[in-house]
Amino acid sequence: MSTMARIVKVEKESLKENQIASIYSTLVLSESQQNIEQILESKRTEIKSFVPLISLIKLMVLMNQQIAAEHVVETMFNDDTSKENSTTQAEIAACCYCLTTSCHASLSIMSPNAFELSSLYASIGAMYLRLDTYEKCHEYYQKALDSQLDSNNPDLNCISSHTNNIGIIFLKQGKHSDAISSFQRTLKILQQITEPHDTELALAYDHIGDAYLSQFKYEEALNNYNKSLEIQEHILPRNLSALSSVNDTLGNVYLKLGRSREALMNCKRSLEYQKEYMLVAHSSFAVLYNNIDLMYYREEQYLEALENYCKSLEIASISLRQKSFINCYSTI
Repeated sequence: MSTMARIVKVEKESLKENQIASIYSTLVLSESQQNIEQILESKRTEIKSFVPLISLIKLMVLMNQQIAAEHVVETMFNDDTSKENSTTQAEIAACCYCLTTSCHASLSIMSPNAFELSSLYASIGAMYLRLDTYEKCHEYYQKALDSQLDSNNPDLNCISSHTNNIGIIFLKQGKHSDAISSFQRTLKILQQITEPHDTELALAYDHIGDAYLSQFKYEEALNNYNKSLEIQEHILPRNLSALSSVNDTLGNVYLKLGRSREALMNCKRSLEYQKEYMLVAHSSFAVLYNNIDLMYYREEQYLEALENYCKSLEIASISLRQKSFINCYSTI
């Protein structure tokens, strides 16, 4: 006869600042150790499957915790590590189906533009965006936006987020004018909000710059990228990745305009920011050093160009694939 313990209840008691968990268990008798192993193995298999998560999402929906359920699913959806796990992908798909079913059920008892549906529409839109299904994504983000606009007490933060996301969809579809209009609308909304939203403002200017750059309108792109950079430089704590990215982008735009000195200045800044948060052997340094040497070459500063070519080659030999490494070597 073998014995194992099964947890039947967990209670938490608050004692001042500490919480003590009381675990109640009961003893389960089994004829053999093999029976216990079989029971445990079946539970392990269940835990590894998507049953627990989908059960949790269904329970949250039944308890009217729709927003929390959407947040859980979206967090998993945005986790890049989940892409490599087929079981996790099945979990996410099942949960998305559950939320969509919940949406259809809600529509049977309330208006399609009901304020309560806004966050659900946005979550479904985010999932379609992840799948690059832009038409459906636009449809649900527009529904989320309409739900907010039809409300007696609209949330400006949500509205700015929805218009920004719609702009991103337009940008991915190559509808640059529509994208710019949507991002400019985002800027106007953010400027009406009393609390600071510097990160969102910088991002909106950055997106507008991307839209102009895609149309080869370099001066307009520079104007918006510089506005983004100006805001980024005053945000604390500093977002080194964002600062490096916008400086690198500015450098490339200046280079397209033949303004090598300004391009060099921005790329050097990008390099300094990258050094603060990246390993020196990261492949991004190979690309950045390669850009810097090109700018020195255009300025006819050949020794500096060669020095940066060599740095690029050294890092590329460690971090880049063979084809990229050969490209760097052939440049020298």
